[in-house]
Amino acid sequence: MQTNLPIREEVSAVLKVEILTVTLLKGGAMANSYCLKIKPHTLSNGQEYLFLKTDYIDPRAYRMEAEGLHELSRAQAFRVPQVIYLHKNFLVTEFIKAGELHANSWINFARNLCKLHEFKNQAYGLREDNYLGISPQKNSPVILLQDGPWARFFFEYRILPPLAMIKKREWNSQWQQLVDKAFILMEEDLPDPKSGASLLHGDLWCGNYLVDQAGEIAVVDPAIYYGHPEAELAMMNLFGGFPQEVFDYYLQQNPPSKNFARAQWWYQLYHLLNHYNLFGGGYGDQALEKWQQLAGTTS
Repeated sequence: MQTNLPIREEVSAVLKVEILTVTLLKGGAMANSYCLKIKPHTLSNGQEYLFLKTDYIDPRAYRMEAEGLHELSRAQAFRVPQVIYLHKNFLVTEFIKAGELHANSWINFARNLCKLHEFKNQAYGLREDNYLGISPQKNSPVILLQDGPWARFFFEYRILPPLAMIKKREWNSQWQQLVDKAFILMEEDLPDPKSGASLLHGDLWCGNYLVDQAGEIAVVDPAIYYGHPEAELAMMNLFGGFPQEVFDYYLQQNPPSKNFARAQWWYQLYHLLNHYNLFGGGYGDQALEKWQQLAGTTS
């Protein structure tokens, strides 16, 4: 679908290109995305298509996304869209043309995931907060590895913030029990990373990857931070979209932690709480069921 975009003239002016067509790719609560077809040979890299994201609720999100893409590119693992132009009102990146999966696409994806998680930091979090979808995600101030366990970061920065949002509109004894008792259990279940905190995409589900024309799987829309790599696997498992061979290969190269299954539940609890705040419905029941399993109140 082609559309007239009010910001079109501004994009054309700052990039010094002639925009031939504007096609809406995806509209959502967080932002709208467009494919811009430009006059050939007007950019030094020869691209004839650009990807535009605009209409963010929070203008700071353009910079957050650009920095997330830049940080992922530093790991030299996955293909990520190159940032072309960062503006206060929009973000322009490389447009990755879609292709088809090849026989080795998923194994290469798994290798790239291992490589991404080899990119380390000596602190949990990130220098600033960012977004997970349209939800604020707390990352700062960073917690140095020697100053606190990974469980502390995950409880204070991942579990408590969405619970605080729930408390504003509803509350019950189960939510309160989660606040009161979770950290003690998490200290037992969540191991500290062995050799530094890993760079995580942070929102790796099937809607945030695409296949390029070479059959390579690229990743987009990051919600990056540094943490335990198994948190990434939990998100990938929660909503599906990744074949078992990815997990098998990854865990062969990176053997799971002692309490891997319970750790996965904790990491998934964060995303269920976030989805409950965003969409309501059964996500709250799923989150409480997950908590009951962790607390040992159900079989």
